[in-house]
Amino acid sequence: MTTSAGSHQIPKVVSAITLGGRQSKVIVTDYSFGSSKVLYSTAQVLYAGQIGNRDVLFLYGDPSQEHEVALRFRGVPRLQVQSTSISYSSINGVSTVGFLSGIEGLVTVWDSSEQLVLYSDTTTAGTFWSPEIPTNPSDHFANYWQIGTNTSVLIGGPYLVRNATISGSTLAIRGDLYEDVRLIVIAPDTVDAVTWNGIPTSPDFAATAAVTQQGGFVAQISPSASATGIVAPQLTNWKYANSLPEITSDFLDANWTTANRTETNIPFKPYYGDGRVLYGCDYE
Repeated sequence: MTTSAGSHQIPKVVSAITLGGRQSKVIVTDYSFGSSKVLYSTAQVLYAGQIGNRDVLFLYGDPSQEHEVALRFRGVPRLQVQSTSISYSSINGVSTVGFLSGIEGLVTVWDSSEQLVLYSDTTTAGTFWSPEIPTNPSDHFANYWQIGTNTSVLIGGPYLVRNATISGSTLAIRGDLYEDVRLIVIAPDTVDAVTWNGIPTSPDFAATAAVTQQGGFVAQISPSASATGIVAPQLTNWKYANSLPEITSDFLDANWTTANRTETNIPFKPYYGDGRVLYGCDYE
């Protein structure tokens, strides 16, 4: 693998890069987040950008596999996870972080006034959203990235986040829940209050400090009492028609064209199989 810092053989600190089943991976190199840069990462990137005045990177990976990332940390860490499942090594200012298998939930890899680096398993990453924050809500393109806004936040926990806005020091989030969840917010450090569907939330200061000491907000939220007990009506009197003639008992395929040609005028010849051509236009 070649990066701006030369050629590298990866992985360095973990044993292997693993693919499970039909899984595929994108191994990024020279990947920017804000004014910082990842040299390479075998973990997947959920978010890379700037929130407030900090560069924020959120990585994730399958908990049954090992992953690693190499980057230049900046600032003095106020919070850095210490675990036997995570290893740190540094050469010439480039830190290589290895994530062993078995990591679940959200962990803070680096938290300084300049950078925030997070890592989680795939399931946890799937509960996070990154809505755009419109700078001018009346603008028709207010929620279009790089057209109406360059500001976003990270919100974890809800089943769905529909939108988010910042007014003064309050972040207003609208979305859906189907159960009680822990709301995790990474926002500009000017935000000191969060509402969920118009209802103020009470921050859990200890839980917040375990994620980040700047721009974080953790609270417990629950579905609205007015939304409980709703039962969907029964769907009856449906009308339908069988769409596949092949499922009828009197279906015959005797008049079908036999696909037995081995020559085609299409420049892309069959790359596999027994050489028979399956392009429909060759049988017209």
